[in-house]
Amino acid sequence: MVKNKRSISDGSKTAKTDVKPVIEVKNLSKTYGKKSTAFKALNDINLSIYPGETVAIIGKSGSGKSTLMHLMALLDKPTSGSVRILGTDASKLKGKKLNHLRNEYFGFVFQQFFMNSNDSVLENVILPLKISGVRGRTRKKRALEALDIVDLENKAKNKANNLSGGQKQRVCIARAIVNNPKVIFADEPTGNLDSGTGKKIIDLLFGLNKEKGVTLIIVTHDEDLAALCGRQIRISDGELVKETASTARTLRNASIKEGDKEDK
Repeated sequence: MVKNKRSISDGSKTAKTDVKPVIEVKNLSKTYGKKSTAFKALNDINLSIYPGETVAIIGKSGSGKSTLMHLMALLDKPTSGSVRILGTDASKLKGKKLNHLRNEYFGFVFQQFFMNSNDSVLENVILPLKISGVRGRTRKKRALEALDIVDLENKAKNKANNLSGGQKQRVCIARAIVNNPKVIFADEPTGNLDSGTGKKIIDLLFGLNKEKGVTLIIVTHDEDLAALCGRQIRISDGELVKETASTARTLRNASIKEGDKEDK
């Protein structure tokens, strides 16, 4: 569970409520290949996600859900259409400005972890701060605070390849939150975990949303996980086929509460 005793230091004042979408996509399309080999992975998607929401993007393998996430997270460029981040058109940004926007606003939790296995846990969490140009002592302080939030500060000096799957995923969450992101993208965050460990990761992610106001976007084919989100966006053959509001918010809160009991 998320600890309340600390927040990650950034020296900034609490921002006023922002009613703009944190992410807004308009007429978003993505085509891979050309001419006879062209494949349209996404077709004319329109979508707005607001601060503090929990959103599940659901679809089968090859449906386009991961492509949509990569475009919204500025990890790829659309063939047509636009992605706006808090009103800023990302297509007008290049190089360092684009990297800065992505690193400042987003945190990522991937199914495959993408950790440097021979580096220490602390070094893995510090990486986004290095990219941001944060200096040494501040980097270490903030990375340790992030590890404390996921209850892994005592593993800071361990090699990443010596951790369990659940511990590695918690390190990924620490790395995702170390820059105080507005949005966390989680791509099948429990896909490689057993059910018990997966539940702890779910509680941690939703705890970050509830206690810190982080917007949570989960890409999944897991209907039970998707039902815990406030909105479900279904993608099929590259198109948005259905959007629903969840009636499972009480289930999510019960899951977090049950996790608190287990921790005690």
